[in-house]
Amino acid sequence: MFKAQRYGVFNALGQRILIAKQKEQKVQHGEEVHKETERALTDIESLCSKELATLQEGARQLLLIQIASSSVPMQKIIVSS
Repeated sequence: MFKAQRYGVFNALGQRILIAKQKEQKVQHGEEVHKETERALTDIESLCSKELATLQEGARQLLLIQIASSSVPMQKIIVSS
């Protein structure tokens, strides 16, 4: 009878340890997924910033070309802005 009870105690203890390890693995996996997501978002933000800077430069160049080809004097453009 003692052997059966002892086995049951050890079995229950083993189950608790196994469950704790599984929970720890889930937490570690969740942390890894979170880190990967953060890296991906950082990459996306960086790309968006670069694209925005490129678009702003393009718009600036277009404005300069329009101003250069305009017959309106530069003083009038600055005052009306």
